[in-house]
Amino acid sequence: MKKNRNDKIFDEIREKVLHKDLERKNEMEIKEMREANIEALTELTSLSRKEVEEITDQVKHSYLIREKTRQKRIVVYAVLGAISLIILYFIFRPEPELKLRIVEDDFSIVSVLTIG
Repeated sequence: MKKNRNDKIFDEIREKVLHKDLERKNEMEIKEMREANIEALTELTSLSRKEVEEITDQVKHSYLIREKTRQKRIVVYAVLGAISLIILYFIFRPEPELKLRIVEDDFSIVSVLTIG
């Protein structure tokens, strides 16, 4: 049985709302886990909460820089690979064959040059 337009609209709305709710729950869970880790590290070490948060921010910043560098490297390698393939194509592409055919029709000679 075919769904009517209103049912399809409702299904899409429901799917988007549930997806947004799941994203929000995941974000909250990550924040809670981060807070719990900071609290545990503060209790286990002699460092203050501020020092633990500074270390956390430094590590996060360092990780993001490494990730951006990695992404840039991937783009550079992809571009170099594409350029290399283009150059190799022009170096090793087959030369077109030139064929000369003579067509005789009504006592006249016509030269036809074909590429193929």
